[in-house]
Amino acid sequence: MAKGKYSKDYRLVEEFRENGRVHTGFEYIGEPWFFCADENTVAEEKKKALGLIILAAAAFVMALIPYSGMMHRLWIALPFGFSAIPLFLTGDLVFSMQKWTGPMEHRNADKLNNSYPPRTLAVAYLSIVALIAEIVYLVRNGFAVPGDRIVLICTAVMFWCALMLFKRRGHFKAEANHVRNTDG
Repeated sequence: MAKGKYSKDYRLVEEFRENGRVHTGFEYIGEPWFFCADENTVAEEKKKALGLIILAAAAFVMALIPYSGMMHRLWIALPFGFSAIPLFLTGDLVFSMQKWTGPMEHRNADKLNNSYPPRTLAVAYLSIVALIAEIVYLVRNGFAVPGDRIVLICTAVMFWCALMLFKRRGHFKAEANHVRNTDG
């Protein structure tokens, strides 16, 4: 028997196909998990989160396009570059979340409850560190290259998007067998 965190939530199912072969798969038998907020609010917040993550990813990529004197400094480039890891992990979670309707599996709810807030905070933390380093660079050197303005704006947009995603975390909380309010 499998020894995983969620192994008790699944059972092995064998299905006989038309061609005479046996297909073995897994069926979820665990408790259904639901978003705590009502479906309309969750659907609206999913769209907002998707828009924010796309905007943050676009800002990250846009900051890499122009020539910038800032990005030649390791103390600016490292926090900015490392912000890509939690940014794209958050993006993966937000894109996955778009498909979750109705009851979810325990592993998805666990991922949502335990991964979403730290990932968005990591993006916010790394982008604010990069933003402060960029401001220190600008105070010392001024706007040496026109690309410096673009990098500064894009980093500020990433920080704002991360804060807005973190602010929306309450809408994406999931609980097992949560009795939802069905009143409009």
